[in-house]
Amino acid sequence: MTFSIIGAGNCFKLWDNAFKELGIKFSSVCDTNFEKLVKIECPVYSNLDDLLSNDKSDYVIVATSVDSHYFLAEKIINSSRNVIIEKPISYDYNHIDKLNNLAKEKGVRLLCAYHSAYSLDVDYFLTHRSLIEKDLGKLLGFECDFCDPYLIDGKLVSSARSLHGSYLDSAINALSVVQRLIGLDNAISLTDNKLYVNDLTTSSESHYKIGNVSGVIRTSWEKGVNFKATKIIYENGTVYLNHSMQNIEKNFNGNVTTIDCNSSKKERLLNQYVSMIKAITCESLELALNIQIYKLLLD
Repeated sequence: MTFSIIGAGNCFKLWDNAFKELGIKFSSVCDTNFEKLVKIECPVYSNLDDLLSNDKSDYVIVATSVDSHYFLAEKIINSSRNVIIEKPISYDYNHIDKLNNLAKEKGVRLLCAYHSAYSLDVDYFLTHRSLIEKDLGKLLGFECDFCDPYLIDGKLVSSARSLHGSYLDSAINALSVVQRLIGLDNAISLTDNKLYVNDLTTSSESHYKIGNVSGVIRTSWEKGVNFKATKIIYENGTVYLNHSMQNIEKNFNGNVTTIDCNSSKKERLLNQYVSMIKAITCESLELALNIQIYKLLLD
């Protein structure tokens, strides 16, 4: 399985480091800023048309700014290529729906890089679910907390504006985690509260219902920390997945057991991308575009 990528910025570095970990090399790299390409040791292109004409890789990764995702992905799909798009695919649900239908028409895979859902603690929980959930009883709810230090002394850091606020940047990560852990079939959005600075959300609290399961997703740029975690609530206890520390705490009637899921002690984002790429190469269905995530996010 071969991969090319559009965009040689920060997300490129994440993909490149994960590929090196797995012994995979890019088939080619494309960026309009040729200065970013001079040290890259594979064929490089300054426009997508040239890449699509000369490179026959199985997957094209779109790792550019969100406002360019739709138009680049549309061209890739029309060339009958599988495409992986960094999240979010778009802030316009109509764009997402059109790409989804076009991919079905062309018979190609449209994937979203939900890297947070591939945290080692999530993988461990899903692999050992029956043992971890033993005696915890009925599933009741979930709580997600996703925080980034993008608001300092009341001012947004310079890189924050391109992220379109804590809600759009982080709620999609949390929803993708919930999708893997619980599923989003028949999920509905109930209420949400958002705080804004310069028209961007700096914190949010959104409530959901998935069948008989109640949940809340909280995002924040205001706490000065980079922290992500999900708590699953049962009748007789909780399972706390600390995505930042890559560990799990099971609390059964007050007895707490901690499981270290990162024995290699490697960095969180590297582990997430490596796990996600493994799912892609195994052609896992979990990475396929989940329309429900975007319906809930953009409702």
